[in-house]
Amino acid sequence: MQADLETLKKAVADFPVAGLKVRITILNPGTIRAELSLHLPGRTLHAADDHRQFHPAWERCIHRLLHEVGEYKEKLSNKPVYAHEAKGTLHDVQPVQAPDGEAIEAAVRDGDYRRFREALSVYEEPMQGRVGRWVERYPEAAAALGDGLTLSQIVEETFLNAFEGYADRPPLRLGQWLEGLIDPSLRQLLQHRDQEQENLSFIESAKAAESERPA
Repeated sequence: MQADLETLKKAVADFPVAGLKVRITILNPGTIRAELSLHLPGRTLHAADDHRQFHPAWERCIHRLLHEVGEYKEKLSNKPVYAHEAKGTLHDVQPVQAPDGEAIEAAVRDGDYRRFREALSVYEEPMQGRVGRWVERYPEAAAALGDGLTLSQIVEETFLNAFEGYADRPPLRLGQWLEGLIDPSLRQLLQHRDQEQENLSFIESAKAAESERPA
């Protein structure tokens, strides 16, 4: 296992930060599941495998991660924006005031997206600006802005993905991590536009209903 870790360490040596989480689950008396999450700037890679013994499952997970790291590096070398992520040179999304870290953590623990969203409202305005600049990189997204897609929807999608992935976020500053979520959130909206917009409409309706409740 130590040799596998050394191999993985060499593969990610070019990244400014990298964190590995390992989870072992006994599914039944004859099956063990190994789950590995590798946190890199701008991307989290996952691998899981089931086996009667832990070490074979571990080895297969390591091999998959090494393969994914190689693919990610290739993508980085071809796209300058990804290269900025890998080097940690993406600009942080700067909040209008310091966020309440305890409120964010509590909302995630309770599975309460509304409270999570309120705690991140200090990032709302700067996120709008950052999202606008990201859209300029995607002609498809820029065209969709005139056909039902809005900057607010992209911001909301990014916050939703932040809520879902907060527990497994990489060791980055919150603003930098949010910046890194804009691109995958935008691509997710473009690829599954009807479904994602339906989800966002439901959230907007729930927020509106909440605001109309008497104090």
